[in-house]
Amino acid sequence: MEKKFETKEYEQLIQTRQSQLSNFRNVPNQLEVVWDKDGKVVLNNAGSMDVESALEAISAVKERMIWITEMDYSEINFHGILGPILNRLDWIINVGEENPFHSLGKGAVNKSSLKEAVEFAWENLEENTYVIYAPANKSEMSLKERGEEFRNIVKQVCA
Repeated sequence: MEKKFETKEYEQLIQTRQSQLSNFRNVPNQLEVVWDKDGKVVLNNAGSMDVESALEAISAVKERMIWITEMDYSEINFHGILGPILNRLDWIINVGEENPFHSLGKGAVNKSSLKEAVEFAWENLEENTYVIYAPANKSEMSLKERGEEFRNIVKQVCA
């Protein structure tokens, strides 16, 4: 059965979470700003370990964005889930062997490593656009390690 995320209750949840998330800016791994220069912003939300938490994070960003994810889901209707924010997504970059976003067409790419994903995002990042890392999966690394890996890669690539 397909999940419906466009309900009134879901919209209320998103509004509440946006309000809450604004209080958590620069908390490690929770919409943490790791780069902010010349209108280009990179956010670390390594704490997103499922689709719902990733959606909350990317929904909190009101600017145009590039989403880096490590999602391994393949049977989700991404048009339905991402509907209200698709017009703000310039790219969805999936790290891993398969790209579950292939049905979205242009703007959905696959990279084999997080470093390659950050490099691609940086090359395609325009002014007043955000890159957000919201993996939407559990990792073998600790949350702290995953966040630190992302921060280190951003420092290397964006410097």
